[in-house]
Amino acid sequence: SDGEARSELQCSGNRLYLGYYLDGIKQEVWSFKDGVESAIKRWSNKAVELAEYFPAVDVVVRALGHSELQVSGADKPLDKLALDLANTLGASYKPELIQKNRELVKSTKISAAERLAQVRGAYSVSSANISAPESTKITFLIVDDVYTSGATTNEISRAISETYPEASIYIFTLVK
Repeated sequence: SDGEARSELQCSGNRLYLGYYLDGIKQEVWSFKDGVESAIKRWSNKAVELAEYFPAVDVVVRALGHSELQVSGADKPLDKLALDLANTLGASYKPELIQKNRELVKSTKISAAERLAQVRGAYSVSSANISAPESTKITFLIVDDVYTSGATTNEISRAISETYPEASIYIFTLVK
């Protein structure tokens, strides 16, 4: 059943996710992406329920939508998920740290190779004031909905590492 598919936190290196993007779960992911409140609550509650298995993090950020250049407001489904996780993990939610220099084509409309090419160099991270035990050794958690090719989260990781070379970075997605 769908419930079993996301009953535990899956880990692969620095990537954490709740399940796999299979037929039974696709509609739930799309409901989340479409802003269906009940779906957002289900995914967020599941992530929070499994927070004890997450690494200790200082700062939580989120991926930007294909047409977002920066976060404006905190009303997107990923904001709710990331904020709930940050609050549960005792971290700061700082979506404003992440910016893009251009809009991207929706990833569902292009191949993985095209996605990789179009996202390259798109993200940057501001060096806004972050309070952490040592400002250079910050642990970040990047939140995104689906991990497909890794192009987006890898690019955000690159941008974070450029600004904070000593940072540790984890990636959390609903599914892969």
